Amino acid sequence: MRAFAQSDRFVSEVEARKLRPAYVFVGDEVFFRKRCREAILKHLVPADLRDFSLFDFDLSETDLAEVLDRARTPSLMAPFQVFFVRGVKTLFGRGSNDEKLAAIEAYCKDPNPDAVLIFVADHISIPADARRIDMTDKERYERIRETMGGFCAIVELARVEESEAVRWIGEYCTMQAAKMDADAARELVDALGGDMMSSGRSTNLPTRFPAKTECGPCRCWTRF
Repeated sequence: MRAFAQSDRFVSEVEARKLRPAYVFVGDEVFFRKRCREAILKHLVPADLRDFSLFDFDLSETDLAEVLDRARTPSLMAPFQVFFVRGVKTLFGRGSNDEKLAAIEAYCKDPNPDAVLIFVADHISIPADARRIDMTDKERYERIRETMGGFCAIVELARVEESEAVRWIGEYCTMQAAKMDADAARELVDALGGDMMSSGRSTNLPTRFPAKTECGPCRCWTRF
């Protein structure tokens, strides 16, 4: 499915441990961001070392230089470190930010091989039909691609078309040994406004039923 392609590629890179030094997650689709984060936790961050391996920063609260310094420093406690960095829009605020971008580029040219930086640009919303993207978001996205795209891998986390959301729900239910017919899946997607994160939570409902149980819309709605 087209909307899943970029997150699928990132998950594959995580599973193969063939990561770029830094990524930029562009888009506010929480479902895909959560999917990518879960892949990282599963394959790169041992549960018993999470406090030493996984870090969350916000550039509106923490200076970029500190984040990069932490990323450069090998850990004595964990074999691999992951840094999620929010507040990407602060890199493109008023005044000159060339030094900050140059610092990220310098890190990417000489990175810590046992760390990955993931910049989260969730201030940008990418619709399922990219041609309908808001002009402000389009300009922000293009600026990220023209600058950070030169040294970071871009992972686009766009919204999902209804048909793909319906197809995903059907495939997910099949994997869970449950059944939701296409009309029920379409009603679910319509009710949630195409929000994949909510759809993902709601499709956990069929797993509460015995294997091969029919899961029509009425039965689902009563269990929200």
